[in-house]
Order: sequence, then C-alpha cells, then structure tokens
Amino acid sequence: MTGRCVAIGFLCGLLALGGCRGRSSLDGAVVRTSEVPAEGSVRGRPTLGSPIRIGNSSTALIPFALGEPKTFGDRFRLPTKETIRGWFFGPPVPREGNLFAGPGPQAIYWQNAVFADPLTGRAEPLLRHRAVIVQAVLIDRQQAPALAEGLWAFTVVSRDTNGDGWLRGDDTGVVLLTSPTGAWARLATGDNDDRGGEQLVSISEQPGTAFLLMRLRRDADGDGRFTTEDPVEPWVIDPARGGPAERLVPLETVGRLERLAR
Repeated sequence: MTGRCVAIGFLCGLLALGGCRGRSSLDGAVVRTSEVPAEGSVRGRPTLGSPIRIGNSSTALIPFALGEPKTFGDRFRLPTKETIRGWFFGPPVPREGNLFAGPGPQAIYWQNAVFADPLTGRAEPLLRHRAVIVQAVLIDRQQAPALAEGLWAFTVVSRDTNGDGWLRGDDTGVVLLTSPTGAWARLATGDNDDRGGEQLVSISEQPGTAFLLMRLRRDADGDGRFTTEDPVEPWVIDPARGGPAERLVPLETVGRLERLAR
C-alpha cells in the first residue's frame, strides 16, 4: 500500500468514522467506544466490530466493546489518543498487507473478542473476565515457520495499576497467546510473579528453535505505569508449553556485564 493510500485511508477513517471499507471498527458513523472505568459499570450498548479474517480459515476474530451513540458535539471534538484508539478497532485485515501481522503489535481498545466460525456455529469469547485488550498482533507461519499454525499475541489489562481510575493501555498488563482460531489460550506472562506487569513491544521467531522471542517492557520499579525508567528486555517462551516466559539473558549474566562495564 502506498503512502498516499495509507494517508487517504486514515483521513477517511477520521472524517467518516467508518465510511471506508475494510476498516475493522465499531459502527463508527453513529457509535463511539466507551472507556472502561476501574470501578462501576460501563455505559453503552453491545457493539461488534468488523470480522478480522485469519488467512484461509473459516474462523474470524470479531472485536467487541460497549459503544455510546454519538452526539452532534462529537463532530467537532478534537481527537485525543484515547478517542482515536477507541474509534478504531483495527486496521484492514486480509492477509495481504495485514497490519496486524508481526512482529510489532497494534494498539487497540477492545473489551473482548469472539472467535466465530459459521461452518461449525462456534462463537467463543477470548476473555472470561472484565478487562480491556490494548494490543494485538498476528504471527503466522510465514513469519515463524517453526510454529505449526501461527498464533495471536494480546496485551490484556484488567487492573488500574496507575491509579487514574480507568483501564487503559497506560496500565501494566499480561501477554496472552492464542492459536489463530482460538483453539487454545496460554498466558505468556502473569500477575503472580515479582517482576511487575508488562507490555508487549515485539514478538518473533527465535531461529533454530521452537521458541518465540518477545521484547517486553517491564514495570521494573513497580509503580504501575510505564516510564523511561522501565527497561525493554528480551524474553523467550515455548508457545506449546505456555508461560511464564524466561529471560534470554539471565540476571546473573546482566550483573557480570554491569560489573565489567563499571
């Protein structure tokens, strides 16, 4: 896709909010995504986004969120990071030029998603608890030949870790891996360790192995938010086994490197 087409598609999405074909979104012409408070109910009506095709599979991934009807004032409201993220449920999604394809994740704002297959009648939610999905990336066999079928990686936020009263991408979360069609789901990171929450920066194949290489931004100081003080570190995981991911470079080795450098 040329730069001109990308610019036209982005402007068309901003101005028409759903008028461009192929944009996986809420019913953007009349609905805007509701933000999710840490406590209390979410306002809005149940809204399904456009189905995201997964290669040649009959299964599609369909975003879900609660949305509120737009008012006349929404036509004149300047976009913020949160509203832009809320307006768009994702980029165009045929495999050719699929912007969800790795290694870097796409910023999104979903409350859930459904793996739906019209051939079997299956419609299975991705999450079984209240949360927001703030990142998504699809890794297929073209990018990771050692994987039998590819996988999705999602960053999921379920707690207001930075204390601003909302569940957003600014909060720390966990990384969830699933098969492309949602046949299985495994945590790559978890809340029950001492390294704080994480955010996915990139994910790719670790050549010569069945492992995946993940670059994770870690909440090293435990303040519940990501700052320049929080490092981005390489971790590896066996997707067939699930998490927790392990450091590619052990802390003992990092300590030796630090002593040598000082």
